[in-house]
Amino acid sequence: MNAPYRDADFPRCLGCQQPIRTEGESLHCDACGASLVSLAALTATLRADTKLPAVVTFTHERPDAAHCPRCTGAMLRCRIDVQLEGTHAHTWRSLLRCPTDGVWFSREGLAKFNALVERKAAKEYKRELGPRAHGLFTIR
Repeated sequence: MNAPYRDADFPRCLGCQQPIRTEGESLHCDACGASLVSLAALTATLRADTKLPAVVTFTHERPDAAHCPRCTGAMLRCRIDVQLEGTHAHTWRSLLRCPTDGVWFSREGLAKFNALVERKAAKEYKRELGPRAHGLFTIR
């Protein structure tokens, strides 16, 4: 783990304004648990969790006053839509995203988003298996 720098120029959390640290391609706030997750890391996680090809797109984009903690560019308020073969999962709440660095999630926001996508994937598997599926391959 990289310890955050303590000077004023180091990136700060959008929520609590505490210093944030780099964790792989992401930025993470130890104080509140928020994260800036790159699109590549988000897509890879969704594909690994659902075992389905996932295509992430952004809808309802509009400018926001927040600035990216990594590049200091303007962030956009948006909703995320994830295409999963025969279905899609989308957020009802808007999130912040930097066009170059990724999506900003609160601690609960990332967990809720992953749970939503996993539920949609489970429904897709169940639909593909059909009503007569049972045993080890049934998803309930």
